[in-house]
Amino acid sequence: LPRNFLQKVTQRLDVVASQAAIVPYFQKGRSAGFRIYHIRRNSLYKKLGLRNGDVIKRINGYEFTSPQKALEAYSNLMSAPNLSVEVVRKGKLKSFSYDIKD
Repeated sequence: LPRNFLQKVTQRLDVVASQAAIVPYFQKGRSAGFRIYHIRRNSLYKKLGLRNGDVIKRINGYEFTSPQKALEAYSNLMSAPNLSVEVVRKGKLKSFSYDIKD
């Protein structure tokens, strides 16, 4: 992923938020990530390989158990050399990894 693409996307959190519906996901009464729906064509989520119904568990090792954790991961993206995303898709854990190039 080009770093300038990530910079452009992360400068407008409102745009990123409007590219899909994201809702908290609970398992056994505990927060276990965020489920993503209604992913728009040409969105960041599509480019990352995410699909409707995926549950985002971690990004770069940050667990997505609260909005605060999600924002923490989001704020650290710009200095990261790579991007790793863990999701649960149809009950199976999937991992995506991307190098961030300057």
